[in-house]
Amino acid sequence: MDSRDDEKERIQQLTEQVRQQSARIEQLEGELDRLKQLLAGKADSKSAKTPVFKENYSLDRNARRQRKRRVRPSSGRRPKELKRSLVRSECDVYHPDADPKHCVFRREQFAWRIIDGQAVYVGYRVHDLPDSKQLPLPPGLRTSRSEYGIEIILILAFLHYWIGVSLDHACEVMRFFTKLELSKSQADSLLKQLACD
Repeated sequence: MDSRDDEKERIQQLTEQVRQQSARIEQLEGELDRLKQLLAGKADSKSAKTPVFKENYSLDRNARRQRKRRVRPSSGRRPKELKRSLVRSECDVYHPDADPKHCVFRREQFAWRIIDGQAVYVGYRVHDLPDSKQLPLPPGLRTSRSEYGIEIILILAFLHYWIGVSLDHACEVMRFFTKLELSKSQADSLLKQLACD
């Protein structure tokens, strides 16, 4: 008899536990439905709205606009063919420790230099050993892409910072004494390079 009472009690406990769990599941499912509705409402409120275009942004419109534009000449660097025609002096550059007989031609570089008080466009032919990783730099140039010698930069700095001449006037002084045509933007760029150095 005792075991039957234990079984009944155990069944009642399990039945109560199942009832509590069913109630909890029902409560959680209700909460889940409420959260899904809330999330859907938030998603709808934040979804992208259909754009309203007041102007015509079609490809045809842009094509017509491009046809009307004036084509301006490029203000970028000159091609090497044009640079070669300006060259008045040429110079070979070799690595200081290398025997010139063992060196090969590697590249060209063109730069404005002041020679005997006048601006001269110089063409440098850089030679180095075939297995060299770092090419020699032409003397008096900041980098392998410099188009003006360091003396030009220093003259500009002297005129602008030491004497106090404006960049426009400094360019005019350079043009008068050295015949170097230098724009204000080029002069400004050169002084910025000097500041970085």
